[in-house]
Amino acid sequence: MVSAVSNILSGARSKQLLAIKQIQRDLSIAQLKLANGKEVNSALDNPASFFTGQALSNRASDLLRLLDGINQGIKIVKETNAGIEAAQKIVDQAEALLEDARIELYASDGAPAPTILPETTDFNSYAGGQDSGGTASVENDGRDITFSGNTWKRLDVNYTITENTILQFEYKSTQIQEISAIGFDNDDSFANSTNRFFLNGTQTGGLTYADTIDAFQYDGSGDDVTVEIPVGEYFTGDFSYLTFINDHDAGSQDGNATFTDIALYESDDPPVPKDKLEQAEQYASDYAQALDQLDELVKDANYRGINLLKSDTLRINFNEDNTSFLEASGIDATSSGLRLTKHNFQTLSKITTALSQTRTARLTLREYNASIANDLNIVETRQTFIKESINTLKGGRDDLILADLNETGAEFLALQTRQQVQFSILSTQGASIANFL
Repeated sequence: MVSAVSNILSGARSKQLLAIKQIQRDLSIAQLKLANGKEVNSALDNPASFFTGQALSNRASDLLRLLDGINQGIKIVKETNAGIEAAQKIVDQAEALLEDARIELYASDGAPAPTILPETTDFNSYAGGQDSGGTASVENDGRDITFSGNTWKRLDVNYTITENTILQFEYKSTQIQEISAIGFDNDDSFANSTNRFFLNGTQTGGLTYADTIDAFQYDGSGDDVTVEIPVGEYFTGDFSYLTFINDHDAGSQDGNATFTDIALYESDDPPVPKDKLEQAEQYASDYAQALDQLDELVKDANYRGINLLKSDTLRINFNEDNTSFLEASGIDATSSGLRLTKHNFQTLSKITTALSQTRTARLTLREYNASIANDLNIVETRQTFIKESINTLKGGRDDLILADLNETGAEFLALQTRQQVQFSILSTQGASIANFL
């Protein structure tokens, strides 16, 4: 029994056989390179290239994972941008509704609008025994108030008269009385103040007035005339009652006065006409619904639980140790956050206030939209940079560990040729190598 190849082979044949085995090993290595495309498969092949390439590959993997977070951050920013644009449309629609309300309810854009004041016409006697023998009637859904005979009445108003206060009404008289006057008081006595205005009558004495007899005197035509009294130019303060005097306690005692659409308001804030109250309520309801829809939209403008329109904060990291990042702060884009409040639109100031609020809200949304768009540009720029960094790192790794397939292929063919030559040499020498492979 032989114990070694050298026992049965000559020295020359042993060298041939070793050469064939070396070629086979080289072929196996070349075949592995062709199979996986790598020049360096382990630290044994090239320690420096292997470990350097592994470090580059690890950093590329870390950045790739970081890129996932950046991609999700971009989605959050885009969702926020879409939410802002939709919110702006709702605010624009709300503003358009307010403009319609202002035009429809206050066609003259601030000019006084006839409104009955107050809602109730529950009259009480005024000046004690002065109120006797007359009547006060209310018609036309409360718009017309007629006093006839000897009638002194007061109506609860509890109004603070300022320097801008206006008292307006339509007035007519078909039968002249002794005194027809309107004014303000805080008690039941007519003798302790002059806070009244003469309107009509045959008796010009007996009472004192805030202005001269002829300042607001009726023309006696029997037709409706508009009376507008700038009360605040004569006196100011808190008053409990609006007083009506239709004094006619002598002769026929049948004098009358009709007041229509009594309005008490501030000159820069007229009330809505009573015949448009339902429209005002509908506009107020529509505006409130727009604000509710804005709140619902903001609530839905979230991505994976982050909502920048509800004051959340988004942090996007740009490197492995999280020392480079962008932090986007959110805003409260709800109606309350934008300081949009619901109103009843009973006066012009309510509409103008709401209009001012919507314009401020739109500016706030535009400013935040510009800010978030800038953040998006920065994030997308960093995203592109990180992608390029990943490609650079992978390229550096490939330069270190990947094989030149053309060169490796040529080497593989050369080794196969050498192997065939060695087989031929052994064959011609009459040696069988079948047992040695």
